[in-house]
Amino acid sequence: MYSRSANVKQANLLILLILIVLGCAQAPQQHLSITQRLEQLQTKDGKSLLEPRDIALLRATGADFETIHHLLSMENSLGESVFRPHDVAWFLRCGGTVEYAEKLAKYERKDGYSLFRGGQIAYLKAINAEMEVIVDLMTGGVPGDSTAMIFYGHSLVEYLEMGGDTTYAHRMFDLGRDNGKDLFCNDLVRLLKLGVTPEDVEHYIHIEGFQYRELIHFLKEGGTQAYAEAMSGLGANFYEIVRLNRMKVPLELYSPIVDTDKPNALFLFSSIDNNKEFSSPEAVAFYRSVWPSYDTRVMIIKSEEEIPEAFNEMERVDLLAICGHGNVESITICPTYGGDPFSSEALSEKHWKIRRDKGMLDTGDTELEEIFSQMPEDGVIFLDACETNKTVDSGKNLFNFIQSIAGGRRVIGAETIFTHDQIFVEKAYPLRLRFNPPKEKEEQEFEKEMPKQKVKDSKPSKPSH
Repeated sequence: MYSRSANVKQANLLILLILIVLGCAQAPQQHLSITQRLEQLQTKDGKSLLEPRDIALLRATGADFETIHHLLSMENSLGESVFRPHDVAWFLRCGGTVEYAEKLAKYERKDGYSLFRGGQIAYLKAINAEMEVIVDLMTGGVPGDSTAMIFYGHSLVEYLEMGGDTTYAHRMFDLGRDNGKDLFCNDLVRLLKLGVTPEDVEHYIHIEGFQYRELIHFLKEGGTQAYAEAMSGLGANFYEIVRLNRMKVPLELYSPIVDTDKPNALFLFSSIDNNKEFSSPEAVAFYRSVWPSYDTRVMIIKSEEEIPEAFNEMERVDLLAICGHGNVESITICPTYGGDPFSSEALSEKHWKIRRDKGMLDTGDTELEEIFSQMPEDGVIFLDACETNKTVDSGKNLFNFIQSIAGGRRVIGAETIFTHDQIFVEKAYPLRLRFNPPKEKEEQEFEKEMPKQKVKDSKPSKPSH
């Protein structure tokens, strides 16, 4: 009896000891402070998740460990964290809740990236953005509709911070859709910043070639409704109107000229000006120093075929300027001239050569000889493009080609790359130019690529030409 009772007691004692050990193993975790529990958090590769300063920021929010841990653990479909530690701290200090964060974090792009990062969620909470407004702006009020507007990330934050509302957004997006014009959220933010109303847009949206992005450029550069309507009435599309406004072209210079006793000038600008060199303040100053000496006509062209057409609209051309980005053998008029660039015809080698030829003024355009022959003998042809008279071993450059078919008329072309602030007008009529070296502060860097700056004149009267 004694032996059996002793064995039972020993077994019970062993069980008790095991329970005590297990309890001791769990008890410290239950009684750890929030700081200690935050210190134990680790990344997927076993490193400490939080720096001491992160822990201090998180503890200062007064939130419990579970809330902090939940926000830190939120991930998108790619397994990336939505919140950074300091974003969690900011979000909580603004009164953010797990529910608010989860509603926004669930919105993702098709590739799995979050539409809102933690900092943006915190910012939305900081400006007291209501969830209903956010969702309406993200979905256009029609969840699941692929044609609805999509606002997300920084653009939505900026829009709401500027006071944008759902009414303005709906009216602007509806106006675009009704007229077949895409409006992107970043552009809507810019329009709101400029104070543009739907009623304002209605004055422009029916002009051929209208795009919201071009409207933004036009308005920022001082364009007016009256200017746009007048240029549209003269046949300019919206892109051309933006270019003309940027170059500060008066209406009378785009209209057919009214002949006076002045000589006539025709300035033909390429439809391509990606770096805005031909509408820079220096370029505008250069053109304005020449134009008043002539009855001037300014046009933007998309094809070399438009050169004789524009020329023949004038009874006499004393100065012909062809303005576009150039190289030793060509001036770009429009590199993707005409038609659907992705059609099977356009992608064929033969058609591409035709497209490229029409989009370039080059050393094969012998048909220009006929229009040059109509100019007076003292007429001037100005190739306002880089490197058209660059020296090459073959001697075949655009300047020499134009000179060969110009019938002895004077041709001006540059030997190197230049910008319009380097052009000095010695005489507007007949046009004589001098190319100055680059500004002193730019000269050393400039000379690494271009040792000297010259312009060639086929009938020079001074060495500088």
